[in-house]
Amino acid sequence: MEQDQRQPERSIVTGGAAPAPEPMSAAAGQAQERPDGEAGAGGGGQVERPFATDGEPSSSEPLRPLDLRVIRARRLEGAVTSGVYAAVVLALALLSARFGWPWWIAAGAGALALAGAALELLWLPRLLHRSWGYLVREHEIELAHGFIVRKRTLVPVARIQHIDTKQGPIQKRCGIATLTMATAAGSHAIPGLPEEQAEAMRSRLAELTRRADDEI
Repeated sequence: MEQDQRQPERSIVTGGAAPAPEPMSAAAGQAQERPDGEAGAGGGGQVERPFATDGEPSSSEPLRPLDLRVIRARRLEGAVTSGVYAAVVLALALLSARFGWPWWIAAGAGALALAGAALELLWLPRLLHRSWGYLVREHEIELAHGFIVRKRTLVPVARIQHIDTKQGPIQKRCGIATLTMATAAGSHAIPGLPEEQAEAMRSRLAELTRRADDEI
């Protein structure tokens, strides 16, 4: 009897820090390359294989990490945010000098701005890369993200209604894109994919979605 592909989306939320995606040994990387030797455009020279082997999911198969260029993109976004922080502190300093406000107002805002800039430029970009993972199978997509609270979501391919890729100015500059998927239960996204890989995944998922609709 054929298995019904229209299973509901499942999410698992766990506490604790997000583990970094498992590194692959050289032998394992060679064993998992495609027969034609095709390599993706991922960062760090790693071999990209965004789709798992067709068939039953393997619980031991590690999730795919985001492209390393997502760190640079996040830092550029953090630089813009830090510029806004600096403008606010400067405005408070000018207003304090003009109207005789207590000096600690501008000083406190400056300290908060420095702490926020450090988070935006140093900590959050690498945290985003470490806390995200994904795996695309024939019948479902597994997403995992979160640092303090770890959330794992299984999105059935048969439930996907719309697939798209999007790029902001910073993502376009860094050569990455975000893959978005809409279902009846909501929307899901995989950020930080190389442009070519995001387009290939969009086309492949559209094909799998049509195939799942035909089988029902």
